[in-house]
Amino acid sequence: MKDLNTSVMLFWVLLSPIFSITAFPSGMRVFLTQLRSRIVNRSFLTQLTFQLGLNRFVTSNTSAINETSHIYGDVFEAFIGAIYLDKGYKATKHFLVKKILYQYVDIYELERSDTNFKSQLIEWGQKNKKTIEFNTTSNPSGTNKPPFVSEITLDGESIGRGEGFSKKEAQQKAAQMAFARINKPV
Repeated sequence: MKDLNTSVMLFWVLLSPIFSITAFPSGMRVFLTQLRSRIVNRSFLTQLTFQLGLNRFVTSNTSAINETSHIYGDVFEAFIGAIYLDKGYKATKHFLVKKILYQYVDIYELERSDTNFKSQLIEWGQKNKKTIEFNTTSNPSGTNKPPFVSEITLDGESIGRGEGFSKKEAQQKAAQMAFARINKPV
């Protein structure tokens, strides 16, 4: 059953033939890979869950569940996994292309948006010959805070801090803060 939670990988695999990534030159492959990663990111999958109305089927014992919770992205993944197990590859691909990609995915909007702040920050550091370091630790247990804290340093100086329920989330929040700070006019 845990394999259903990785059906986002199935989503990834299903998109490969649609975009025929290997048929493109290297630069275009990088672009299409980035575009594909934006489609399968957790917040986008959560958005799809709400647009499809799947959120109505979610009940939880926790009061912390809200529209930004990762549980909704998991619901979408499980939904796609269930279609695959019940109907197979061809029907799943048809559903993803006709009902999801064509109706809910605006490729042009995805092209303009880039919410991978960690990647942007690392690229900025490489381009500007700056040392960017991520230090991610655990919050002490028993606190009401998210379990992970990430701090980013630029040439030894702290420029961003973020908390999250996963290391990735904490790093992204810290990178967003750091990226805003280095792009702020002096």
